[in-house]
Amino acid sequence: MGASEQEPWWYGLFRSRLFEGGFELVLRGLFKLRLHGAESVPRSQPVIFCFNHGSHYDAFIMLAVARRVQGRMSSVVAWHKMLQYPVIGAWLRAWRAVPVKSSSRIASRSVALRQMMRHLRDGRSLLVACEGKRHDALGPFRPGAAAVALRTGALVVPCSLCGVQPLFKKMPWPQKYWGNVEVHFHPALDPRSFASADELTQATRRAVASRIDYPTQEDIH
Repeated sequence: MGASEQEPWWYGLFRSRLFEGGFELVLRGLFKLRLHGAESVPRSQPVIFCFNHGSHYDAFIMLAVARRVQGRMSSVVAWHKMLQYPVIGAWLRAWRAVPVKSSSRIASRSVALRQMMRHLRDGRSLLVACEGKRHDALGPFRPGAAAVALRTGALVVPCSLCGVQPLFKKMPWPQKYWGNVEVHFHPALDPRSFASADELTQATRRAVASRIDYPTQEDIH
C-alpha cells in the first residue's frame, strides 16, 4: 500500500480488541484448542512462530493461539491468493498478512522478506508455515524465517500442531468445521547460536517434528 493510499475504514474494525477477541474465542471453541509450553513464549518482544502445515486451518489456528499467548495479533505469512478471497482475504489484509507466491523468483522472495523484517521491527510477531504448502507428512522447511531471524535477531519459537490432519481429510459436512487441536510451543531458539540460516532451519524443523502426530517424509521413505 503506497504512502498516498488510505486503508479502508473497516480495517480498524477487524483490528479492534472486540473483533480480535471474538475471533480467538470462536477458534478456541471450534477446535478445542489446548496449549502446551505457552509459558515459555516471550510476551514483551516480537518472535517468529514456525509451525507445521497439516491443514488449511493452520494459519487461523496460529493467529488465535498467538494472540492468546502474547495478547496481540501477529502477522501471518500467507499464500498470496488467500488475500484475494472474500471475507477471509479482508481479515488477512487488515491483520497485515505478508503475501508470498509459489514462485522461487529472487525478487518475489526479497519483497516478502523485507515485509517480514518490517513487521518485526514494528513490534509484531510473525507466523510462518515453514513448509510453504500442506503435506500429508512433514516436509522440508524453507529457510526464509531463519534468514529473517538472523538479520533481525528475533527469536524463533517452533510450534507443533497436533490434530490438524483430520481437519483436512474429513472434508464432508460438518466435520470440516471443528476438531481437537493441540499446540506445543517449544523453547525459543536464539539465532545468534547458529552459524547459518540452514542450521537454524534444521533445528526448527527437528523441534516441530518432535511433537507432531503424523509422519515426517523421512519416516515414509
